[in-house]
Amino acid sequence: MSRPFSRQATAIYESREGTAGVPSMRTLDAMSDMVIASYNREVENLPFEQRPQNTSAVMRECSLITHYAAFCATGQQIFHFTDEIAEQFRKTDVDDIPIETLKFPYDVFYMSFGRQPDLNLYNEGRYVDGAYINVIENNRLQILLTTVGAEPLFSAGRFDWVLRPDRYYYLAIPLSIRSQSIAALAESTLQEDLQRKREALPEGNPTNVFGRMPDASRHKSGLYFDLKDLQSGYSTFKEALRLIINGLCYLSTYQEDIEVSWPKDTPSSLLDKIRIEVKPKEVRRAISKLVSMGFTKIHYCGREFERLRRSNNLNGIEIRPHWRRGHWRNQPFGPALSQRKLVWIMPVLVRKDMEESVDKPGHIYLVEYKITN
Repeated sequence: MSRPFSRQATAIYESREGTAGVPSMRTLDAMSDMVIASYNREVENLPFEQRPQNTSAVMRECSLITHYAAFCATGQQIFHFTDEIAEQFRKTDVDDIPIETLKFPYDVFYMSFGRQPDLNLYNEGRYVDGAYINVIENNRLQILLTTVGAEPLFSAGRFDWVLRPDRYYYLAIPLSIRSQSIAALAESTLQEDLQRKREALPEGNPTNVFGRMPDASRHKSGLYFDLKDLQSGYSTFKEALRLIINGLCYLSTYQEDIEVSWPKDTPSSLLDKIRIEVKPKEVRRAISKLVSMGFTKIHYCGREFERLRRSNNLNGIEIRPHWRRGHWRNQPFGPALSQRKLVWIMPVLVRKDMEESVDKPGHIYLVEYKITN
């Protein structure tokens, strides 16, 4: 809806990479050329005073559209977690989860958690709602954190992507040390990226670039903004990483809890053709029509959520109501307990029967009195 070149980007990626999740430099260059050419055309149609003052946004757009194209080329696999599960994930600790315990369902997929109103990336009114995940040959985990505006519905104007671009946070975490936690690796990776970008900064400040973007400054003109974003957005990314790691733990452990279906707002007329039509050609045509309209099947996670929550509840403890944080237990099982599996020990509201009193303020007593002689 918002990118005039989105289909072209997917076509370029598929023609060069097929279903591979890792683009070559040749593909990256082609994607960048396409985005920059589109950007320059749009900028020329804007009044001079409205033109962006730097090119950092368009360089970030090149990365975003490449992740999107890889996602489309590899089957558009989406895993959606309900608001209730996401809330419990936020209360579950993941600092000690080693990489070796995680199983990735696909090499490229998207995790959807819904808009998180307290995760305002860069304090620009863009709220975390999910992440593109790309696992590169079991050696590196690419995370591109996506955001959405405050309004639930998006109405795309022609120049929106130029004047009000999407904001995201990207970090590539090495997976080579299998016994180390993702949280610890994310922290060390951030520090290494910061140092590398500081060393790569050019002299001067090439940020005041109006109109057409010169090819020679594509990379260096965005380094200042990349460094700033990397630093200022990390606290939000770190909190969002809790959602992602918990989601990966859930996908690794509770595969039976995933139901694949079309979204509720999918046109029923086309769904009927898919379910009833006996001719494979007609079924493929209906699916192709849905995909062209932006619909795709989604992996909904949460069928067993209520059962898990009930099994983790505590009763009969006479203490004040409070949340006991959740965690993941690396539990042994199998012959001679030689194997391991993750088990979610969910957050628990202890003394739920008293929860109405948790957020109640104290009483204020007004006392009337008279002074007598």
